[in-house]
Amino acid sequence: MEFSDTITIYRPVETVWQCLLDLDHYPAWYPGLTTISGTLAPDEILQLDLTLGSRRIRPRVRIIAFEPGRVLAWRGSLFSESPLQPLFSIIRRFEMHPVDATTTHFSNRERFCGIIGAPLGLIGRSRLEPRYHMLNRSLREHCKHCPLEEKR
Repeated sequence: MEFSDTITIYRPVETVWQCLLDLDHYPAWYPGLTTISGTLAPDEILQLDLTLGSRRIRPRVRIIAFEPGRVLAWRGSLFSESPLQPLFSIIRRFEMHPVDATTTHFSNRERFCGIIGAPLGLIGRSRLEPRYHMLNRSLREHCKHCPLEEKR
């Protein structure tokens, strides 16, 4: 089961990438995320603190793809680093492609994996799909006022 959304961001791909690297500002544009910590680099671990409805979850995710200016992806599970991980894990993938010098196509994908991944995705589809659209719109808005761009 996979959810995805693509949006046009009227900012250079370098600006969008810098916004993705700025963990301190993730809660400003990532719905439900209250904190994220760690190092954005291949094979590193990030700690997420998410609120989903009235539930708080704290998954640890491993960076599985890191291509500067192009791709950031991580894999995580509610059963992080556990033998139960094959039951359910999620792969989150952000991709960006320059349209021209000032415009970026940004894709946000999340794949539910494992024995119970697809059924959970189907059950939660109506609640989850709008979150992907909201995340992309929030990131686009954040990139318009990216604090990192002002520091250059």
